[in-house]
Amino acid sequence: PTAQGRLDDHLTSSEKVPAGGAAVRSETEIYLRRKLSHKFVDQILGEIPPLGVDRTVDWFALPFGRVEELLREAQLSHTARGLKVNTRFKELLDDECRNAKFPVRQEQAAPLNDSGEIDMDALIRSAPLHGTARRNR
Repeated sequence: PTAQGRLDDHLTSSEKVPAGGAAVRSETEIYLRRKLSHKFVDQILGEIPPLGVDRTVDWFALPFGRVEELLREAQLSHTARGLKVNTRFKELLDDECRNAKFPVRQEQAAPLNDSGEIDMDALIRSAPLHGTARRNR
């Protein structure tokens, strides 16, 4: 078979290379499909993704170097805690995507009064009006 034929063998039906064209894949996607296997990646992409993560877009947009670091971290947690590498790697990728979209805000220090104690009145005034209670469904 030709080189193009061998490329098609690894693609799912929705990813077939158009006639005369080439599949455009990010370096990250190629790496993930090689490390996790095409079948496993397709299975994960078919799952309901966690809140705030669109795996088909977000995972493949991650920088290649960062994905390599996350895989090493997953491998270390496998040896240290006995977690499955693929499962831990999936969780780390999801967390990384979520953190990229919603960066953690730095907490502000509580306001202090003249004597160096926490000024409760100023703290209450700075609190959100509606609190952080769960929304009505």
